[in-house]
Amino acid sequence: MTMSGGPLKFAELLLEDGSNLRLWGGGLRFVGVDGTGIPPIRRLTERSALQHGVVDRGFRLDARRMTLQLATDLQNESQLDGIKDRITTAFSPTDDPLKLRIARDDSTIKQIDCFVDGEIDFPMSQRTGTLQHVAIPLLAPDPAWYYPTQQSDSVAITDGSTSHLTIDITGWSWEEWPIITVTGPLDANYIVWLEPAGALLTFSSALPAGESITIDCRPNHKTILRVSDGANKLGYLDPSAVAYFEYAKIVPPKLSVMLSSISFATTNLIYVLNAAGTTGASAISAAWYKRYLSL
Repeated sequence: MTMSGGPLKFAELLLEDGSNLRLWGGGLRFVGVDGTGIPPIRRLTERSALQHGVVDRGFRLDARRMTLQLATDLQNESQLDGIKDRITTAFSPTDDPLKLRIARDDSTIKQIDCFVDGEIDFPMSQRTGTLQHVAIPLLAPDPAWYYPTQQSDSVAITDGSTSHLTIDITGWSWEEWPIITVTGPLDANYIVWLEPAGALLTFSSALPAGESITIDCRPNHKTILRVSDGANKLGYLDPSAVAYFEYAKIVPPKLSVMLSSISFATTNLIYVLNAAGTTGASAISAAWYKRYLSL
């Protein structure tokens, strides 16, 4: 089914309480959503005294702004107030994000976390009979879309091995920051290495038997916590390796090729190096989402 406003199979909103709001049927019609392409790219520049032009220092993606367009699809005007109440309830402000989920005609499903950011009106001047158009302004602080099912994998660690996780990045267009879990025992000086991003996380403290730590690589997290009680174990990480947290990410094919000089990249790898003192319980696992720059 191709919906009005674009080649989409379905669109729905996952509300803060976990319930779903289908954006068509039951008196609602999905018209479209604007702002789903490549998000705003901002170049970082600086200029020295007497310099003409600027020096480029890279880029950042800014937050994404979108406008969700809905319309009523009713049999009689007496139903209109109920639909407006339904929209008001669904889009009333909270501190938890709404999750906009859309399936394209190629069956790819993508999701983005967003908040209402602006006024939602039911303009009487634009109402015709039972037809009422509603524009909903949305802000996605993280502008990347993602496949809504979290991916995960795990592998056993053995002494002297090059144990690794293989992450398929086919079709990705943006980077992801994984959550990695390491389970002991492991002697000191083992390394968790993300390739081709280049992160070398050296752990100068041993990981005891029966203990697991979670390495959260996400921006604004960057933590190492013991799984059993949430205790801070950043001290397990060698101080010289802390800066590598910046590179602890999964990169898409375009960047993967640039970093590794491979003609066609389809995977990222998470290695454990210098493993010693392991048993059958020693393991590494990771969880991540597939990421995309646009819908």
